[in-house]
Amino acid sequence: MITEFTSRRTALVPYVAPTEAQAQTPHSSVLLRPIFPSLRHSPTVLEWCLFCLCTCLTAAGFFLEAVPFFVAYIPFLVAIVSDRLSTKFWSVAGYFIWPVVISAWGLIQLGHNPLYVAPLAFLIVGSFSAITAWGSVGLVGLLLGVIPFFPGSPLLITGSILPGWDIWSYFFLVPFLIFVELHRIPAAKIVYLGLLAIFTTTLHLADFRMGVLSKNAVSAQKVIYPTAQSIAISDIQAVTRNGYWDAIASRIPENTTAILGENIFRHTERVGWSYWCRTAIEKNATLFIGVQGKNSIGEVWKFDAQVCPTPERVYQAQIGVPGITGEWTPNVTDWDEWRAPNPEPQWLICFEAFSMVRWGGVGLSGASHALVISNDKWTEPLPVGVLRRHVGREFDKLFGIKTVHADTKRNIVIVQNRDN
Repeated sequence: MITEFTSRRTALVPYVAPTEAQAQTPHSSVLLRPIFPSLRHSPTVLEWCLFCLCTCLTAAGFFLEAVPFFVAYIPFLVAIVSDRLSTKFWSVAGYFIWPVVISAWGLIQLGHNPLYVAPLAFLIVGSFSAITAWGSVGLVGLLLGVIPFFPGSPLLITGSILPGWDIWSYFFLVPFLIFVELHRIPAAKIVYLGLLAIFTTTLHLADFRMGVLSKNAVSAQKVIYPTAQSIAISDIQAVTRNGYWDAIASRIPENTTAILGENIFRHTERVGWSYWCRTAIEKNATLFIGVQGKNSIGEVWKFDAQVCPTPERVYQAQIGVPGITGEWTPNVTDWDEWRAPNPEPQWLICFEAFSMVRWGGVGLSGASHALVISNDKWTEPLPVGVLRRHVGREFDKLFGIKTVHADTKRNIVIVQNRDN
């Protein structure tokens, strides 16, 4: 037994040396700290400030139309440069909290109990943040990206980093980010990221001069569409659904093609069939309308004089919320159905517009246009429509396509027919 002084205020305190087995066995908290860095100590004031700052930056990049989308991904830049696990954790937690909050709020609006949704949301945010802090932003972004129904992969910003690189951008960006994060010296990381920024700037300047981002619109090998016009319908006030439909129909010009939003009616409601068939025939128009299909899976139906009185289903959503509007895996039977070779245009329904898996199929299809229909009723008052348009523009840059959006409560899209 050995004695030692612990401080001036204490007397001699006995100290028992640990046994050899105890010395070789690390404390459980030591094992957990590399995985959950927040367990090391309570968050400091600076860490709370970092979390709040990253939360605000992500909210601004997600929900404000005037703010560039890349602002939402500054937390990952902080995580890449920093060599402290706690800094990485709290910075990316400020990002992950928003995709999870959007998903959790939608579940609550659909009737799920907040008593289990809220704790589950906090657990997911903490888990994703810890895995990202302990691992790599690039690798975690790839793993989250291949989960069909997860809407917040860090790689959603790839279109702004490597515009025009198509699907090959991920084969470069993921290894590059892993390579950068392997360095423990922040200055070296900044140098590599600076070189990437210079390369990205060069790509954007080249796109500006050569028109790469609009190459599909002028290519003889692509289908050329007339300019789509968005007509606002957010001001419509109606007591009944038929009155609301009448107000929408009154804004559809004759001899045009109109695209409405998602879930206009259920597939079993014959009144919807007859109403929109009658509207299409009276206006000599072609209507594409989002319908709630079997098992709540979203569908797009076509209404015109040729197919009515039985509308034609032109698309069924491949990806949805598991157990609510879809399954845990994509609703496809083979590779060609996912890729849909050379159809014009490609459709995405609501939740699919946040899925890297679905956008991958769009990019590989060779299409020049993507049409996104949505209904943000279940996520109000969060401006998810702004976020969806931000994400759409990223894939416009990445694949060189043009994305058009139609929201049930916000707008319809009108395209003039070619013979007008």
